[in-house]
Formats: sequence, structure tokens, C-alpha cells
Amino acid sequence: AAIRNFNEYVQSNLSLEEMQKITGLDSFAPETVYVKFLQESTDGTIERRAFYKVLQEMAEFGGKQADPRLQGLLNVLFELFDSDSDDSLTLEEISTGLSVLCGGNASSKAKHMFDIFDSTGKGHVSIEDFEIILTNIFKIVYKANPETRENCGGKSPGDLAKETASQAFLSC
Repeated sequence: AAIRNFNEYVQSNLSLEEMQKITGLDSFAPETVYVKFLQESTDGTIERRAFYKVLQEMAEFGGKQADPRLQGLLNVLFELFDSDSDDSLTLEEISTGLSVLCGGNASSKAKHMFDIFDSTGKGHVSIEDFEIILTNIFKIVYKANPETRENCGGKSPGDLAKETASQAFLSC
């Protein structure tokens, strides 16, 4: 019940900026956060406990560990990304989703996300990978700004990502 209540609280009361400040991620570049998760992973995935550990360390380093909302927000973020409910996340899911909450400008965040999915190093990502990137971004944006979903015709993050990626690839 506590998580449900906090989830409702986050949905109705926390902006993207507040989420950044609570987690302390606004003090770090996406690459820094990715490296921390990479150090915790042995197989390209992160278990729930490791997810909490890394983000609590980042919050502590950023001076945010005292915020009583941190643990609840970490629960909400983990569940946003754990689409198959197996209590683990891929590094790609974490990195693209959390990049929205990290510091830096939009260009550097976008470059980081594309670099992660550019497995060939040729400056290209597949439409499927682009959909993953967008889905994770839209999950955070919808959580921080619930009215965005309504403004986007009620589409799920995945459906909106698929539509957006299709339009982007038509333009290329």
C-alpha cells in the first residue's frame, strides 16, 4: 500500500526536475551513471538491489541521500523500466531511461543514448533500438507529466515510441 500511495504521489506531484533533484542525477552526466551500472553488472543486467545501491550511492555523492522520498522514487523508477516484471533491467533500459534525469544538455544526452545502441560504431541505430530509447524516455516523461499522455492521444509509451520512430525513419 505504501508503494501504491507513493506511486500515486509521484504521478500527481513530482515534476521531472524534482525527480532529478531527489535522485541527485542532475549532478551527473549520463555516461557517469552508465559506468556505475556497468561496474555492477556481470551479464548486462542489473538486479533490483544493485539498481538501488548504485542510485543511493549517486544520491549520497550528490548530497541527496537525506531526502525521505528517495527510496520510494527508486521503487517507482525500477518498476517503470522492469517491463517483464523479472526484477532485473538491461543496462540499455536503465541508461536510456535515466539519461532523462541526468545533468547535461539534450545533445549530450542524445549522443550518449545513441552511442549505447550503436553496436557497430558507425553512427546508426536500428528502428527497434530507437523505439527502446524512446519508450524509456516516454515512460519517465509520462510519470513526471501525466497530462502528456492525454496530449498524445492516450497512447502508451511503447505505442508513441513506435509511431515516433516510424516517422523519424521515414524522414531519413
